[in-house]
Amino acid sequence: MKKAILCLVAVLGLALASNTAQATTVTVLDGGTGSGSSFAAHEWPGYTVTDFKNNLTNNDFIGIPNIVSGSFTINSSVLSQISFKLDVSNNPGWWTADKLMPGDIFIKLNNGDLSSNPTWDYIIHNTTATVSNATYRELLQPGANVTNLDGKTTWSVYNVSGMGFNYNDSSQWNNYVMSGVFNTTGPQGGYIWRDGHPVEAKDSALPSSSIGSASLTGWNFFPSNPADIEAIWNLGQGINLGNAKDILVAWGPSCDNDVYFENVAVPNPEPGTVLLMGIGAAGVAFLRRRRNS
Repeated sequence: MKKAILCLVAVLGLALASNTAQATTVTVLDGGTGSGSSFAAHEWPGYTVTDFKNNLTNNDFIGIPNIVSGSFTINSSVLSQISFKLDVSNNPGWWTADKLMPGDIFIKLNNGDLSSNPTWDYIIHNTTATVSNATYRELLQPGANVTNLDGKTTWSVYNVSGMGFNYNDSSQWNNYVMSGVFNTTGPQGGYIWRDGHPVEAKDSALPSSSIGSASLTGWNFFPSNPADIEAIWNLGQGINLGNAKDILVAWGPSCDNDVYFENVAVPNPEPGTVLLMGIGAAGVAFLRRRRNS
């Protein structure tokens, strides 16, 4: 009878722990507030172009889009989804006409000190809807014929740890495609944006094979609510964060009118979940000892 009860306790403990260990979504606002920690940075630390900073009173964003927040869904140390909320209500017509492209998502594990090994570990990249293929008015790319990207792009996840994708030293930025690459005649319409800021990795600089895939939905050039656009990357099998306590995430649209560069705290398992797993594991271990004795 005791053995049956112990077996039941072990099974229930592990089952309840499994059900309790659900995905947690951490949201960090662009600029430093939310349920995770943040650096409140407006661009990558290595960015040295001063035109944008010197000519604007608001160094966070200009025009559209305004990146409102980033959200990160983590389940048992696996990052499974990333989303960014955008606000283009400042001028929805620009958003529809300019058809900006989403840049790459850059991720660093266990960020801690920004200057300590300032290189990315993972890059979520798309080779078919990149800045170099983008067609939009602001950067003078010829031939505007981009429609709605919603659900039409497939992305790849690359492990680039140790490959020198630096974010702290612009002299090492040869591996990136920059914002403003087609801006050859100076500021358009009086605007000065973040020229020369990394937007995506060059295809040639990435590993020959990816470690996973991702799909993008929500990048809508004709939103029903211009103040609440949500671009969502579902990461398939996800990115295993291991024992990382935090991750540094960077992202921006093709013009880099706004740049997301924030630290995100990785949630720990709930104490109740740990306790239930402990009870289940202890029960299993006890039964094994009884069986072997």
